[in-house]
Amino acid sequence: MSKSKSAQGSRRVLDRLRSHEPANVLASELGVKDSEVAAARELVRHIGEHQAVAAGQLPDQLAQAVVEAAVQIEHAAFLKAVAEQGAKGAASAARRGLSILRSKGIEIELAQSGQPVFKAEASHPDDLACFISTCDTNGDRALWVPRAIRGGLQLVTALISDVRGVEHVVTDEVSRKSFKRLREELLERAGPHGITLIEIPPARARGYLAKARALTPNGLSIDQEAQLSSLLGDPKDATSPAYAEPPLPAEQEARRLAEGGQLFEEREVKPWIPDADAVRSLALKLDEISTSALYVDEVQRREQVAVEVDRAVVGYFDATRRSRYSQRLFELMEAFRAQKRGDAAERAGAAARALAGTQIASTAIPFCRQMFEKLLLALRPGSGAPAPAPAPTAQGLIVPG
Repeated sequence: MSKSKSAQGSRRVLDRLRSHEPANVLASELGVKDSEVAAARELVRHIGEHQAVAAGQLPDQLAQAVVEAAVQIEHAAFLKAVAEQGAKGAASAARRGLSILRSKGIEIELAQSGQPVFKAEASHPDDLACFISTCDTNGDRALWVPRAIRGGLQLVTALISDVRGVEHVVTDEVSRKSFKRLREELLERAGPHGITLIEIPPARARGYLAKARALTPNGLSIDQEAQLSSLLGDPKDATSPAYAEPPLPAEQEARRLAEGGQLFEEREVKPWIPDADAVRSLALKLDEISTSALYVDEVQRREQVAVEVDRAVVGYFDATRRSRYSQRLFELMEAFRAQKRGDAAERAGAAARALAGTQIASTAIPFCRQMFEKLLLALRPGSGAPAPAPAPTAQGLIVPG
């Protein structure tokens, strides 16, 4: 088979790997195992140099399709590793891919063996501190990851969500002076957005990206893969160090947990509201209570409102949301502590620990109740109060400036 036909075949297989075609159908046609198709799909979604051995051992058609994906995103380090470590078919395809990249002007030095060698840029630890914003009400946050390149820095700015994964990625080249100025501007701009920035190490930043990758419904686009291909990490590294801290002394922990509703007085938490479906559902219940003839006086109506709030809290804070809000609060604890807001940090920690466990019902966690009770005035029929305003979002911070 000619190189041209081979490349066309690899692209067709790659397209099918990226599709929702059942693995068993593709495996049957290619004469490979279902598990090998599944492995190839995972490699295509998360191409990284450390996965070169696994890619190189796939059946030829699948390996060549994975190599084609690496060529499309210009992942030279991955291609080099496959060329050196992969089986014959995969290695040959990787070498062809390197030739394509060379023709595009991607710098490649050749060792005496004739194999391509890629020299890593020297790192500058002082410049590589990363930043992440606290979550807005939608779970969105901005992440800034600088990487040293020749003559300056490459700055990857990503909008990620703890619900929807990777939403937007921007890559820019900036000078070190510009990045220092950007850091100062970000700290100034974050406050009006109801957001605080947390400085984190590169490994943790990569952990956030890995976690977001796993949540992205349809995987990353080719452009996003190219922008994030060198920032692979372990989702576990995203865990806030506050998670491992022990509770406060029992009496103090109970007091701070009881004060959890006061967290909504903090600028980062004040905009937080339940999602639109939960707000709409509670509004309908309140409307029914206000118009129903079943309640003879305001006392009964207030009692029923309390019942409906309890139901809303229980329904909203299921296991998934308890875990999600627990993580958000642990990160807030970290941010508050960095800003020397000790009382708020202790309240966030107590609420986070209560949500992370299973012993305390959501209705007994004041933070959870206050998220709904704060809506009552706005949702009360005939009150004339405005509906909850759209919350400020992290997206306003995403464009480097």
